[in-house]
Amino acid sequence: FHTNSASSYFTYTSGNTWRQCFINAPQTLARRYQLALQRGLAGIGIWALGYDAGYTELWHLIRDHFSDCAIQACSDTLYDGGGPGLNYYNNENYTFTIAPNNAITLMVNFQSFHVESGFDTLWIYDGNSSNAPLLGAWTGTQSPGNIQASGNSLTFRFKSDVSGTAPGWVATYSCMTSDTWEIEDTPSKRPIIYPNPSPDGSFTVSHPGPLQLDVYDIQGRLVYRQEHQNHGTQHAVQLPPGAQGFFLVRIRQGYASWTERLLMLPSR
Repeated sequence: FHTNSASSYFTYTSGNTWRQCFINAPQTLARRYQLALQRGLAGIGIWALGYDAGYTELWHLIRDHFSDCAIQACSDTLYDGGGPGLNYYNNENYTFTIAPNNAITLMVNFQSFHVESGFDTLWIYDGNSSNAPLLGAWTGTQSPGNIQASGNSLTFRFKSDVSGTAPGWVATYSCMTSDTWEIEDTPSKRPIIYPNPSPDGSFTVSHPGPLQLDVYDIQGRLVYRQEHQNHGTQHAVQLPPGAQGFFLVRIRQGYASWTERLLMLPSR
């Protein structure tokens, strides 16, 4: 596997001559299709699907990226235009959105970030277009760090000038989906969480009867678990000191379960 070009290849000798052949497999074509979607290209060309001897992988790959059946993965790695090992390019200007199917949370973590200071810029928006609220603009070596969406999508815009480039960035994103949490709607009244947002790490779940409460941070780590045997309607929760950002509160009662999103504000 050749990392910089995301290509598979094999080498062999013919007489005293070494030969090298690059050949695409479904995994490497998928990276190219993702790039076409990310850059807003008009389409792709392939030669030729009639030569595939009855195998369906290449047909399915096109279906899964360019049809109504397309599914965006819940986790993946993002690179600048130069990929994992090269600088990005001059005169880039593109926008793309991450919106995994059935996501209820979305988080991006930047492992590295270096663009030409003051000239090349990455903007991140909290939603499915560049019309969404702007979370920030980054240039130089100031990394975005961890970015949490308030919903289930983030939009990226990158622009470079013509005077020089830099290594760019590497980031991973992850999400939680409704399937992950097995959310079950029941005829009974849904629990109410208040205050939400919470300013001090405490909140109350309003729902009658004993409950089990699990609270997870945006990365899926359990930060609170308690069985509330109280038969009343108010269940008080105090999260560990320093808790802030988005959390998922999973509420179980018998065979019913609900998942609610909670925002914890920084302590003042």
